[in-house]
Amino acid sequence: DDDAIVAMVDANIQREELLPSEKAFAYKMKLDAMKRQGIRTDLTLSQNETKLRSDEVLSKQVGESRAQVQRFVRLTELIPELLDLVDNKKLQFTVAVDISYIDKEVQG
Repeated sequence: DDDAIVAMVDANIQREELLPSEKAFAYKMKLDAMKRQGIRTDLTLSQNETKLRSDEVLSKQVGESRAQVQRFVRLTELIPELLDLVDNKKLQFTVAVDISYIDKEVQG
């Protein structure tokens, strides 16, 4: 149930010390659930405004930029070994994001 996923993710991302991988998968789960729910964010906006994207809504909720939310979600495309290196601060976050665009078979 998407409402349960959103509630669970909201509770989990309130923790102070989240690993980058935990944040990445939490953001991805919540974005996917929000997209499936088809949350209308444009109903209270003026006629000339555009509909907010799910990642924009999430970025406002978690206090990070939309680009940063997208970077975290990109980490979910890493193979587990590389994601572990990010969590252990042995692989720089921005480098890991760049690597995430490489096919998983090549990452290994």
